Amino acid sequence: MYHFKNDYGMGANPAVLDALISANADICDGYGEDDHCRRAAELIRELCATPNAEIHFLSGGTQTNLTAIAAFLRAHEGVIAVDGGHIADNETGAIEASGHKIITVPAENGKITPDKVLATMAHNCDERRVKPRLLYISDATETGTIYTKSELSALREVCDRHDLYLYLDGARLAQAIASPASDITLADIAALCDSFYIGGTKNGLLFGEALVIVNDALKPDFRYVLKQRGAMLAKAHAIGIQFEALMSNELWLKLARRANAMAAYLRESLSALGVQFAYDSPTNMLFPIFGKDFATGLERDFAFHRMGVTSDGRVICRLVTSWLTATDECDALIECVKSRMAGGGYQAREGEYPDRAILSEEYLSHKQPPHSAAITPDNYTELNSAVIGRWVDDNWVWGQEITREIYENAKRGSWDVLLTPTKPVPHEWFPPMEGAKVLGLACGGGQQMPIFTVLGAECTVLDYSEKMLAKDRLVAEREGYDIEIIKADMTKRLPFDDDAFDLIFHPISNCYISSESVHHVWRECFRVLKRGGILLAGLDNGFNFLFDTYERPLTVQNTYPFDPLKNPEQMAKLIANDDGIQFSHGIDEQIGGQLAAGFRLTNVFDDLDTADFGDYPGYWATRAVKE
Repeated sequence: MYHFKNDYGMGANPAVLDALISANADICDGYGEDDHCRRAAELIRELCATPNAEIHFLSGGTQTNLTAIAAFLRAHEGVIAVDGGHIADNETGAIEASGHKIITVPAENGKITPDKVLATMAHNCDERRVKPRLLYISDATETGTIYTKSELSALREVCDRHDLYLYLDGARLAQAIASPASDITLADIAALCDSFYIGGTKNGLLFGEALVIVNDALKPDFRYVLKQRGAMLAKAHAIGIQFEALMSNELWLKLARRANAMAAYLRESLSALGVQFAYDSPTNMLFPIFGKDFATGLERDFAFHRMGVTSDGRVICRLVTSWLTATDECDALIECVKSRMAGGGYQAREGEYPDRAILSEEYLSHKQPPHSAAITPDNYTELNSAVIGRWVDDNWVWGQEITREIYENAKRGSWDVLLTPTKPVPHEWFPPMEGAKVLGLACGGGQQMPIFTVLGAECTVLDYSEKMLAKDRLVAEREGYDIEIIKADMTKRLPFDDDAFDLIFHPISNCYISSESVHHVWRECFRVLKRGGILLAGLDNGFNFLFDTYERPLTVQNTYPFDPLKNPEQMAKLIANDDGIQFSHGIDEQIGGQLAAGFRLTNVFDDLDTADFGDYPGYWATRAVKE
């Protein structure tokens, strides 16, 4: 049986299990006063940018909602929530059992809107009725939809106007924030909500949620209520250990992205078959609509929930993917739907159902990652484009556009640009820039091209990431200059005539293309440069590909060269970490390739990777001329 019922039915992510095993012999103080809980809480405060927030670790979502709302409200106060909200529809009256009425309102695409809150406040306006005191929302919602920052800000404004607490159920908060459709961060959530929780049970933990209390008025005596409600665990360190692992190295986002990516794959594939969906969910829950008999047929091989019936009698189903969902499970469902739509009699083949124990073991040992079978030399750059877009959303250093101050300083003659992480390119490496035609190759991000326009160059930027190009577009519109922006893949023929440019500026980026493509790029650079034109390139020298982790002393963990298209184990590591598809390149490809294309090398320097290695040079920059 293939399981799409939930995202908490499996065990814990390997990193979480490793953390629990490593700390198993630790003797800890009880009730959340141990070092693990303290360290986990500090990690959460840092991510939330709330140094004074209180963090409490509870075992599950219902327990967290019940304890928080019981602590926050007085006896005559109630909660506003949508009619399909978890506290209203899935928690057996837990909130009402604590003495607080839930005032439900109709949802719009799973969400509550300010006008619904205002209408509720107008109706519950005197002492004859329960006084609304807390607005409950969830993100992602029960229909997989998410709140935008503007929507959450509008709710915050209504809450401030009517003296309401804003409380967010974050059972799938990671999936909401990790969604490509999201424009909100954990710090935004903390700034706009009085309290919320970060779900772990549905995102790679064995169990556990982290309740964050931001509003000082809600903090006093909370531990008393925690204890009274049976939510204060003697072994709270078991949750603290898990959150230490989850909130380190962006694991919480990586796991959520994996779950979302599997759902996106299903959504796109089923949509292509003509399947309709009840809700437009950008997270890891999908709500396809099937005929009654069709749904019954699917249930013989696939486990999912029935959520309701449409007006014409069709069934609204719920499919949920997780960090452990594998591509072959999705493919099996797609094949079954396709076969049944075509009138075929899909039957699960003998032995087709995955042995979850075996699949889990293979996943833990990184031998069979999701997605890997679908990645080929023909499509890996498409995956990289999507991955880089997510990095930009997460404030990737190469995707941070320059500030107005930096732009104005350049106008005054004070400027530097980077090909590699830390060392500025010497000014003497550049040709006269006034009127020069400059190509920024794989150079989106809004960092270098604005400087070159200040120097008088006519700039073109080419990148395959729309979000990187958006940063160049943003700066150009902000500062009022013209730039040609082209979305294209440098592994293909460049869309320019021969002898078109005086300068090509190519920061570190060919680590995301194969060896064959690196040689192609150098040949294309030579073709589109004028005679006497200059190629400035930032190069990864391959050193960092030897390691998966950078704790000292450094320990070699990978074979060299690093080529995931030829090495499934390397592919698995990249997919598991959402690192895109990367490749090592030696001096023969990086510098030898330029020489073979016809360039003359005129200068070179190396640079340090301060973020990971500090004192080890991991990069080169080269200056080459087309003669």
